[in-house]
Amino acid sequence: MSGEGRPDVKLDLSDCKSLKLGIVATRWNADITDVLLERALVAAREAELEEDPTVVHVAGAVELPVVAQA
Repeated sequence: MSGEGRPDVKLDLSDCKSLKLGIVATRWNADITDVLLERALVAAREAELEEDPTVVHVAGAVELPVVAQA
């Protein structure tokens, strides 16, 4: 992935501090999902959330929507 065509967007995260964030990541294809999880955690730190995000790992894609909804 080259990043070619990726939008150059700067987000205003000042209103996000009180949000509670939950992240669900699969164990399947960890080479990709581990990087996605790390980038999500970096974004959460940049938003300076009051609480650390809750991270839940699931077996695969089928479990993602079930756990995210819960």
